[in-house]
Amino acid sequence: MFRTAVESDIPRVADDMRESDVVEVYNSHRHTPIEALTYSFEVSQLCITIVYGGRPVAMFGIVPTGAAEASIWLLGNNGLREMWVTFLKLSRAFIEMFLQGYPFLYNYVDAANETTIRWLTWCGAKFGEPEIYGQQGCLFRRFVIERNSYV
Repeated sequence: MFRTAVESDIPRVADDMRESDVVEVYNSHRHTPIEALTYSFEVSQLCITIVYGGRPVAMFGIVPTGAAEASIWLLGNNGLREMWVTFLKLSRAFIEMFLQGYPFLYNYVDAANETTIRWLTWCGAKFGEPEIYGQQGCLFRRFVIERNSYV
């Protein structure tokens, strides 16, 4: 199930956040899980919470950065693994919806985060080469999902 995110979802998703997400938000912005979710919640035009088994397991959204583009993000906890197949189906549906409003979606992913890179590839993302990005000077890969090339 999914619904509009509320502020009280933040500590519930931050609790038991996936290790790959914890590392990524620290390496990119030196944020804790709470800080990353709070910031993302506050700046997003649209913020959604995924609920499974009665508890929030992920939050995601889009942050407009131009007339035709938006940064897309998702942070989850370990409960997301329990509903992986449903999550995959929801992912494509939400990306299609986001692409209707913003034909160009993008962000950066930790170059070592193979699981997220596989998921983003399945979602139609195209990747740049690894480059130094963020507060810790780690390697990240910029990705884009474009309406005119979306499968």
